[in-house]
Amino acid sequence: QSCLNQAYMTPIPLIDQIRALRELKMIQSIRKKLKKLKLILRETDKSGVLHIGSAADYERKAIEYRRTTGAYEELTSNPYNDIICQVTRLLNQLKSSNRIREWQRIKMMPIREKTELAYMYFIPKPHKKDTPLRPILNTIHAATKQISQFLDKLIRPLFDRFVRQTTFVDGADLLDQLQKYIQKGYFNSSTLFITFDITNLYTMLPQEESLVILAEFLRTHNCERINGLAIDTIVELARVVLQANAFVYNKKFYRQIIGGAMGSAFTLTLANIFMWKWERQTILPKLLSHELYGRYIDDVFFTCNQSEDKVKELLEAANKFHPNIKLEYKISKSVPFLDVYVENKNGILASSLYHKPSAEPTVVSFLSDHPRHVFRNVIQTALTRAIRYSSTFEIFNNERRAIRLMFLYNGYPSNYINQQFEKFFADYKTSTSSSILPMITDESQFLALRQKLLNQPTAKQTQLAISAATVQLTQHTQNVTQQNTNKIEATIQRNNEKFKNNIFLHVTHEGRLKGLAREIHMIHDSHFKNTVYGEIRLVVGFRNTPNTEFELSRKRPSSSVLKDLLRKKRKPNEVNVTIDPSVHFQNLSTSQELPKKTISNPMDMATSSDPTLLLPDYSKLSDSKFTQMLLTSMSNTINQDAIIELLNQKEILLFIRELTQLVNKFNYSQLQHEQWSYYYNLGMTEGIWNGRISKKMAEANSMCYTYGRSKNLIKQRLEKYRVQCDKNQGAINEHIKQTPAIIDIQNITTMINNLINKDQYELQLELDRRKTMLRLDAEEHKIVEEFYQLKPRQTEINSAKMIWNAINEQHNIIDEMVIFKKWLEVHTQASSFSLQHIQLPNIYHIVTSLFFQSQTSSPEHIAEQTIAKAEQMVQYYNKIINNEKNKLQSTRSHHKNVQLLDQTINVIRQREHNMKQRHDYELRGKVANIFNQTTLTQMDIQLNMQNNSTP
Repeated sequence: QSCLNQAYMTPIPLIDQIRALRELKMIQSIRKKLKKLKLILRETDKSGVLHIGSAADYERKAIEYRRTTGAYEELTSNPYNDIICQVTRLLNQLKSSNRIREWQRIKMMPIREKTELAYMYFIPKPHKKDTPLRPILNTIHAATKQISQFLDKLIRPLFDRFVRQTTFVDGADLLDQLQKYIQKGYFNSSTLFITFDITNLYTMLPQEESLVILAEFLRTHNCERINGLAIDTIVELARVVLQANAFVYNKKFYRQIIGGAMGSAFTLTLANIFMWKWERQTILPKLLSHELYGRYIDDVFFTCNQSEDKVKELLEAANKFHPNIKLEYKISKSVPFLDVYVENKNGILASSLYHKPSAEPTVVSFLSDHPRHVFRNVIQTALTRAIRYSSTFEIFNNERRAIRLMFLYNGYPSNYINQQFEKFFADYKTSTSSSILPMITDESQFLALRQKLLNQPTAKQTQLAISAATVQLTQHTQNVTQQNTNKIEATIQRNNEKFKNNIFLHVTHEGRLKGLAREIHMIHDSHFKNTVYGEIRLVVGFRNTPNTEFELSRKRPSSSVLKDLLRKKRKPNEVNVTIDPSVHFQNLSTSQELPKKTISNPMDMATSSDPTLLLPDYSKLSDSKFTQMLLTSMSNTINQDAIIELLNQKEILLFIRELTQLVNKFNYSQLQHEQWSYYYNLGMTEGIWNGRISKKMAEANSMCYTYGRSKNLIKQRLEKYRVQCDKNQGAINEHIKQTPAIIDIQNITTMINNLINKDQYELQLELDRRKTMLRLDAEEHKIVEEFYQLKPRQTEINSAKMIWNAINEQHNIIDEMVIFKKWLEVHTQASSFSLQHIQLPNIYHIVTSLFFQSQTSSPEHIAEQTIAKAEQMVQYYNKIINNEKNKLQSTRSHHKNVQLLDQTINVIRQREHNMKQRHDYELRGKVANIFNQTTLTQMDIQLNMQNNSTP
């Protein structure tokens, strides 16, 4: 601890403080200018430099991109809930039919609290004409992210293994394949290099066709099952990844109807598999078998010794083969591919590092706050790539000079560059070299070093080899006379034991914390080295601080459009109490557990009761549970045996479940439309729209700070739910058209309506409660406003605040007493129901204090004492109320304006009456919520207020 304190509490040097302030001002200034001039700053595609463009130009190009591709449709409402339900329903159906295992379902299931809609942004491609934009979808919190990652880890190793022959991993792999091509004697002075890339491959993937090709790819390689999953199951999961792809752009909602999300893990694998099929149908059959062909995602390179016209004919035919796949090709004896430039110089291959025309000489600045090894790695990587790609010593020397100038341009000291150059060459050279110019001096030395590096696999090549090696194929052992004897089950086995004995600790890097990692290791070793935990290895890693691009380019939209805003948010006063004195009451329990519902005491109309939480979701139910619920909703006139026989057929059951969910959505939309119609009519007839005061003012006067909704919002919601009603009604009509002939649709719809009306009863109660609360809240604001408009004296204001606060606290305690007494009554007949599931803070406080004061008392005695203490608290607040009222009356004799005083007292009484109405209404709702009872009457409340009512 002292080590960390010393490291983090050491004052930052003055020079670093000055630099930090200067850079902060610079960032703030750039932000203001970007906002003022309506500019967008983005990191460019591939080259990684910053690009500034007009927001209007970005929007124009985005609209043009959507129009040209036709890949997106705009949605009229937030699709968050629909996507969550679609994904959840599929996973539950697959699990219920034993097509996936439970651990797989859990692994792929989206967590509602963490799930967000994807969002789109564009990055510029300045290396192309007119700087087109590339769309990127951020799906890091999307509902299908887990499924996409699961499928990618499942399928990509198969692709890496089976399609390695026609895949280029990187530029070094291309050069290696070209050398083999030359060694076989196929390379000559007439050999042409052809490159082409696919326009908007990810966006233009035909979804259903891609899924068919995915299944064909697996069957072609005899992989009927992969890690236990059948092909049709994999296709179903892939379909939801493609189709449940909705996102936010510029505060609007869209769904991608062609292709996949550029940013989703599985989209890359699916695009590769689609291109595997395409190239087998177009290019490969027409190329001679000895020609070199390879592809890196959507970039293709191949050689040809035929005439240029023949090659063009081949490419034009390929360009017309599929309507979604369009090529941009180049035919020449010198072409760039990825980051390497190759040239046929009269039958001799020349290669060099390729720099895009828009590339800037920028790398990680030496002044940036990165760990030292980052700068070393940047220099070593640049030199390694230059040697690999340079076919001659002269080309390398030119590239080496360019590298040196680039590092000098980015603030690297000349001595540091020399030192790293010397170290790099020393690792590969045995002979001594000049300390001033640590370079290779002749062609032979260079070629020897280049061959040594070419023989070593690059990081990407190693990664692909490891991925392909995880595939294990198992032949089915079946009788020869049976079919499918050659079917293979694929298993993807990863080394999960690699980091078993490692502990990872990440620290945000700061230059002033130099040596901190070493000190953490010393602390770890001093405590654990000679213990049973000594074999566990501590790995200290560093996180980089946000860079300039992160600070200046805002891509993420507001959370209000990404997250599930309808989800109930826990309020600070709703935290469960840690101490559980209710354990002391366990002897009062018998046999049946009460439903564990939590209540709150909200003061605003927008309460914590989320309507969608009361909306049943039939997609999450098992088939047996859904069938049972449906049968209980059946009328006596319907033949139960016939219905059971129907429901035992999977296709019929699926049809009825989908119809039920559609009717469920329609009823919900209809209820919401009626609700917002009520708000609109109330505003038009009585002028009750919305009101708001400061939270400080609301707290001082014991009232809600806001109520209602604006007229514009109400009209928007009305239109939204009207559209939803029409859409859901249309979906129901279309679904009913597909009714199987053996179904009596009238009986089925009657059962469904009975089920939904029963399950949506609580929802209807909640919406009715909101209507009542709106009127009470509006009246409360009106009364308080009237009070302050009288311009009472400060003493009168203080008295009013104390009276209203005491009434509020008094009623809160009375509410808790009623619930506690009801709990005691029910608990003598019900079993082990813990009081901690009901939030009664005052009762909890009393019970806890009594329990610790007298732990030998019986539960019944503690319960009696608790009620008595609560009644004393009610009396205490009653005394405060009476004292303040008497104080107001006592000022009558010397008050300058008695009439104003009477008006003030009258308004205080009106507020008191309104508060009582509100608390009584809320109490009935709380009891119904906890005990599933609606029988609590005004008499029940009055019985708990005997001798406690305020005069």
